[in-house]
Amino acid sequence: MRFFLPLSFFLPPTPGMWLPSRQVRLAHGQLLRVEQARGWRVSCLEGTLLISQPGQWHENELRAGEEITLGASGRILIEGRSRQGSLVMLVERHT
Repeated sequence: MRFFLPLSFFLPPTPGMWLPSRQVRLAHGQLLRVEQARGWRVSCLEGTLLISQPGQWHENELRAGEEITLGASGRILIEGRSRQGSLVMLVERHT
């Protein structure tokens, strides 16, 4: 059996390149704190998420299939809002 790795696997990250993602399952009301995540992409794979960013007067609510690119550089809070649990995917952007 053969498998191939993308060329980016062997090269050092360049500015603007998306790095490998991480998935986190959150229970209802569970918080995930992310530091210095400006430019990261947050995707809601299952359930509902509530995202709080410093400097914004409102929170962003994401439902399954939606995503957002974070604009704040401070502490980001992501809360699972679904009774069945929520699955969030975080993708870091190399700056």
